[in-house]
Amino acid sequence: MENQINQRSNKKITSKDIAVCGIAVALMFTLAWMPVAAFLIPVIFVACNYKWKHGLIVGIFAGGVTLMFAFIGGAASGNPPHLVAALVIIFVVPRILVGLFASLGFWGSKKLINGKSRVSRLLPYNIGASVGVITNTALVVTALILLFPDMVILGVTARDGWWVLALVGFAELIVINILMPVLCFTVAKALKIGEFKLKKITIEESDECRGEHCEPENT
Repeated sequence: MENQINQRSNKKITSKDIAVCGIAVALMFTLAWMPVAAFLIPVIFVACNYKWKHGLIVGIFAGGVTLMFAFIGGAASGNPPHLVAALVIIFVVPRILVGLFASLGFWGSKKLINGKSRVSRLLPYNIGASVGVITNTALVVTALILLFPDMVILGVTARDGWWVLALVGFAELIVINILMPVLCFTVAKALKIGEFKLKKITIEESDECRGEHCEPENT
């Protein structure tokens, strides 16, 4: 009999991983039509349930979707072509960093808290989501003020209405902190991803699992 139970390797990218990330990207196109940054939800979900590399990749797609809708919605109208690079900084870079920092925030706090209670298991999702939203808001507002101070967003210029954008970011922070913990925990548990991902265990360890052949593991 083999020394280890044949379970999915933690380092192997499975078809389930690809499907989850693909669905997350597809959801961005639907959520991008909403007036708030709801499209950050798929990015933060992937970031909190996979490694930071996955968060970066999905963040790149989120940045591309945002940039596309910025041109479609007219937010980029009136700007000369040579400022496209600046638009990329505003709409793409923050989204990429959301995936990175949300993942680092979640898994870092997960290791620090390391509790078994429901609150201890949900709190890292709040921390990861908060880090992601704050990263997005801070970078976008700062970039708009520095690069496009006269761009009109939500009826005000970036220079004069930065506080409006900050308030929108604060509202997003509250909403996402309400949604993400329950959403991430429930879906991750159902799909066996993230902290519920299966790992290899030895036969000796399996005797301590009370008949179960796997246990959750941090990715």
